[in-house]
Amino acid sequence: MNLYAIVKRGSKSRIGKGFSQGELKEVGVSFTWALNRGIPIDPRRSSQHSENIATLKTHLHKDARARTLALTAVKGIGQKSSEQLKAAGFDTIKALVESDPEQIAEKLGVSAKKASKWIENANNLLSEQA
Repeated sequence: MNLYAIVKRGSKSRIGKGFSQGELKEVGVSFTWALNRGIPIDPRRSSQHSENIATLKTHLHKDARARTLALTAVKGIGQKSSEQLKAAGFDTIKALVESDPEQIAEKLGVSAKKASKWIENANNLLSEQA
């Protein structure tokens, strides 16, 4: 997901460098927490835009949902595969989506095609949840 802030000046708007501290505060996220998770921040901005707050809320909701869903919710991943994925370090759907199919294939001893399908299905599941 491309996460970006909108900056407005007059009647024009453009993509900004990041979210303001006020926007982060509005959704209950600290500056440090956001930096650690790769959320772009522009510390010079002081404006708050409802579009940016809505974007942050959506992003944080998807992130939280990805952490709470069980891997077995992904089509094609059963209990045994789920346990193997967790043992290999892919303990959340988000971790699965952000991983490389070759890496999964190597660690679990499955084909890269199967790993790609798992990643695709995990992406579809997260899209449906949004």
